[in-house]
Amino acid sequence: MTMSRWLKAGLLLLLLALLPWPALAQGGTRFQAMAAQGNFPKEILFTVEVVSDAEITHLELAYRVSGDPFTHSRYPDITPARRLEVTYRLDTQVEFYPPGSEFHYYWIATDASGKTSESPEQTFTYEDNRFTWKKVATDRVAVYWYEGGEAFGQAVLDTAARALERLEHDAGAQAERPIRIYLYANEEDFRGALGPNSPEWIGGQSMPHLGLIVAYIEPGDTYEIRRMIPHELSHVVLYQATHNPYGGNPTWFEEGLAVHNQEVPDYDYPLLVQEAARNGRLIPLRALSASFPSDPELAVLSYAESASIVEFILQEYGSAGLAALVQVFAEGETAEAAVQRALGLSLEELEARWRATLPAAERTPAPGETPAPLTRPAAGPDLALLLPVALTTVIALGVILAAVVLLVRRRRQAGEGEDEGTWK
Repeated sequence: MTMSRWLKAGLLLLLLALLPWPALAQGGTRFQAMAAQGNFPKEILFTVEVVSDAEITHLELAYRVSGDPFTHSRYPDITPARRLEVTYRLDTQVEFYPPGSEFHYYWIATDASGKTSESPEQTFTYEDNRFTWKKVATDRVAVYWYEGGEAFGQAVLDTAARALERLEHDAGAQAERPIRIYLYANEEDFRGALGPNSPEWIGGQSMPHLGLIVAYIEPGDTYEIRRMIPHELSHVVLYQATHNPYGGNPTWFEEGLAVHNQEVPDYDYPLLVQEAARNGRLIPLRALSASFPSDPELAVLSYAESASIVEFILQEYGSAGLAALVQVFAEGETAEAAVQRALGLSLEELEARWRATLPAAERTPAPGETPAPLTRPAAGPDLALLLPVALTTVIALGVILAAVVLLVRRRRQAGEGEDEGTWK
């Protein structure tokens, strides 16, 4: 064979290798045209064409979502044949998945002889395709938004970067996997991205096992960026740093660290804790290890107490104390055992030392007594907004007062004119 023929043969083999051949599986079964298409928040359509030398009697769709250890199986209805074109509809209003969920899926075909064939794994990201998303990212965080300029997305990304550094410095917790943040510009759009029965009061939601954060922040709302983004990031990072098969973290530590990580505080929290201490209404620390109360006032107090306890630990034991707790929680220890190992005291002793820094109780509620509601001061940003409102109110009252004075003066003048028989 001449050199030119060798060259032609080599080029032909290379061309054949580059052609998009159907996915071959064992047993002579071919999986073709595999695809997934999302229609958020309603459905995901999985399609495949299967060709086999033998009649295919069963077909299975297997999928899992990144961060979820479980693989789910679905079985589309088919008529046995050697060639199948199948579409399976996953109803995501029944089986909810948030925007940004990354699916890994494959097909399994079984022929009449009982032989099974498996397709190569495919990847699909379930995006909220109601909007055209912008993106800015680092190797650790990706921010997605659809309304507002580049400066808005960059501000969120910069805030996230600072929050990650703060968590690592103060608690020794690092992000082990990339985190995605989806920002909605108004409440209606945000509600459409939440699962069924989501509380009406939430403005942000983290799904730590998926590495996802979904939040409602209007473009330019710097306060909310600096409050919500560090808070929700803390939940995701702490999950990645402590996840284990034995148990989760106590809620007071989860939420206390998240509030601590905020760049802007909830200004009323310290006042709420002090008032509850004076009224003998503090919630026991052991009770805060479980879910917070559903009552809104008690839930707010739970957040406030959790933040106060974490700040106390940081002041008394430094970042080494918080980092030690994170490390022990990663081993699956209970709150009692973790505090004992990391800080060298029992949960009750930690609570007693913390309470000693608060005002003494002025009264003890009687058994069965319904406590008076907490007086909740306005949050920090609202105080800033009160100044222009107050000035406007003062000006308006001044105008009204001047008008009243002028009206009284005119009436007096009119009365004097009537006595004299003239009109002015």
